This record gives sequence, structure tokens and C-alpha cells, in this order.
Amino acid sequence: MVQTTQQKAPETAAAACNLIEKLGGEVAGISMLVELTFLPSRQKLAGRNLNFLFEFASESMDSDD
Repeated sequence: MVQTTQQKAPETAAAACNLIEKLGGEVAGISMLVELTFLPSRQKLAGRNLNFLFEFASESMDSDD
């Protein structure tokens, strides 16, 4: 299975947070432009302060969804 960039975003953000904390830093929050609610972003980043500007509930770009 090939994952797109959007599918890997939660894992990448979690890895970045883990690295910052491993180096002694503190992550105050995570802000992203778009939340794709059909991906496990909130589960992967549980316990973190998350902010999203836009939300999409479907992979489809059709206006009928």
C-alpha cells in the first residue's frame, strides 16, 4: 500500500514532537492548515494541543459530499 503525504502527516507530526521532546524541548501545540478527519490525526497526536484552520471529512473533492 502506498501512503500519500496527507496520510503520513499525523505520523510525521508525532515523530517531530517526539524528537523535540527527546532533545529537551517542549511542544506547546501543533497547528496545521487542514485536518483530514478520515485520518487518525487526533489519535496519533492524542494529548497534544491541536489547531486546524480547515476540516475535510472525505477524500472526495466533489461538491455533492
